[in-house]
Amino acid sequence: SEAFAALGVIFGSLAIPMAFDHQTTAASWAVEGAGLLWIGVRQQRWMARAFGVLLQALGGVAFLLDLNHSNTGPAVLNHVTMGTAMLAVTGLLSGLWLHRNRESSRSWESTWSTLAALWGVVWWFYGGFSETARVLPQYERGADLILLTMTAAVLWLLGDRLRWPLARNLTIALLPVAACIGIINDAPHPFVQAGAIGWPLLFLVQYCLLYLGEHDEDRTAQRFLPWQHAGAFWLLAFVTAWELRWQLDLQMYGVWRDLPWGLAPALLLFLCARATDWPGWPLQRHVAAYQKIAAPVLALWTALWLLATNLHSDGNSGNLIYMPLLNPLDIASVLILLCIKLWWKQLETENTLRRFAGSTLLPRAIFAGLIFVWLNAALIRALHYGMGTPLSFDGIMDSTIVQAALSIFWGLLGFIAMIWSARRSQREVWMVGAALMAIVVIKLFVVDTSGSGTLARIVAFLSVGALLL
Repeated sequence: SEAFAALGVIFGSLAIPMAFDHQTTAASWAVEGAGLLWIGVRQQRWMARAFGVLLQALGGVAFLLDLNHSNTGPAVLNHVTMGTAMLAVTGLLSGLWLHRNRESSRSWESTWSTLAALWGVVWWFYGGFSETARVLPQYERGADLILLTMTAAVLWLLGDRLRWPLARNLTIALLPVAACIGIINDAPHPFVQAGAIGWPLLFLVQYCLLYLGEHDEDRTAQRFLPWQHAGAFWLLAFVTAWELRWQLDLQMYGVWRDLPWGLAPALLLFLCARATDWPGWPLQRHVAAYQKIAAPVLALWTALWLLATNLHSDGNSGNLIYMPLLNPLDIASVLILLCIKLWWKQLETENTLRRFAGSTLLPRAIFAGLIFVWLNAALIRALHYGMGTPLSFDGIMDSTIVQAALSIFWGLLGFIAMIWSARRSQREVWMVGAALMAIVVIKLFVVDTSGSGTLARIVAFLSVGALLL
């Protein structure tokens, strides 16, 4: 009787595509496969479970045969969307049933639960994203983010209620998928196409899920929890900087539009540095995650921005009068340097970054290098707006005024470093100052002599000579 029943199921399945299209066939096979898998779990028959999984896989293949279909039906209630929804639901149910049967399953069935759940999630998002692109093209980005967010919330709640850790763990992919949807594209800014609704909702749900998952006993969830907090900060910094940059570009010109790319991560870096001072959740409760995982990336981001912007931007203040050291770019550079310094001081002595640095010499050298680059760029920009000197590399190398000013400035820095370090018995800093003075002397005779006879060259030689004396 069981053999004839199996034959009847097989031939009944084969008869479906002879009468219906591929979408109906896919949905029918998915439902039939889920039913057979449920029976196989109830009756502890591995062949029924295997055939149920095979039917669902064949249903997916049947649907893909019409991948380039034209869907002209009503919104949601059409054969394409309903077909993908049935494939998704049956896949998730199969994953749940296989998870509950894990103690009685064969060894080669150990990964079937995960694969079935992933199969269902992929089909759900394929159908949902396709439908939003067809029905809501002007709101596609926001609709995709809302769909992603609501799906993650439902999966987490179902996983918590049904005691299915895999469903909760699938929400870990919320931020990476959101980044792919909202960032990896040719959109002018993240809030386009109703993204102004989708992004805030996504961050709200993400932090709600992080809060609810505080006491999750699953090891996988606890292992990824610090990285989820850090990833949320990174994505928040990127989205905020991108949107502010676009908004400022519409209203102002000059260096203003570049400032958000440095100030947005700097603000979050400041929050990480002062995490212990912020009461409650999440900063104070997850100090290690924010100071040791999120903050290093933000610090590197801001440092690279400082270098790139000071080396390539002219610092144009837009409608404001350019003032040395009191212009938007220089003020932003100072704030970034202060945030980096504050974060580094907050790190514990036994922190991995501090152990990697070995001593305070390496971070101090990097920090001093950032300050050196910024001060030189600020000097060159001040000469450009005050005296009309060029900003291009060739123009700077050929300008006697810029070269003389750099020689005097470097001499002053070396002089200050030597005096300051000598009084505090810091040999390494003294050696840096002495080396800088030596470089200035070499520069005077190799570079500045090209402006022989000019007033700038005479002033540079006399100034450096006085400092050496």
